[in-house]
Amino acid sequence: MKWIMRLVVYGTALTTVCRHLSHEYQEWLAISTSGIMRLIGQPVTLTSLEIYAPVDVGIFVAMCMASNKAPRRVRLRALMVGMPLMAILELCTVLLALGVTLAGPTQSLGGTLAYGLARYAPETLIWIVPVFLWLALLGSWEVPLGRSHK
Repeated sequence: MKWIMRLVVYGTALTTVCRHLSHEYQEWLAISTSGIMRLIGQPVTLTSLEIYAPVDVGIFVAMCMASNKAPRRVRLRALMVGMPLMAILELCTVLLALGVTLAGPTQSLGGTLAYGLARYAPETLIWIVPVFLWLALLGSWEVPLGRSHK
């Protein structure tokens, strides 16, 4: 229960900060995505994105900051590995969604499914990726599964 309270406090503060940084962060994502698409022969210029980035990074950071069972160096390592990984995963998600969107929906079930997944992936992954990344980096310390790090 204490962890959840810390998460709410840190998450509220970081969400506010992330919302203020969202324009610049999404601009970076748009420029990076456009550059990568040009490199692979698809000259696309994105001017804006409508995703919740970097709020998902803030959620991940809040989860790490709320953790207290892992040693400080482990939590810092999780932050140093996790934050850039979150940015890379966001970039990959935008690239995937853009690639499927540019390919266009097809009449096949697989094409329709891929188009739907690409359309909703950015909105869904914001809530999934921070949790799974936190579990991967700090979960063994924070979630009691009968293992001990002593």
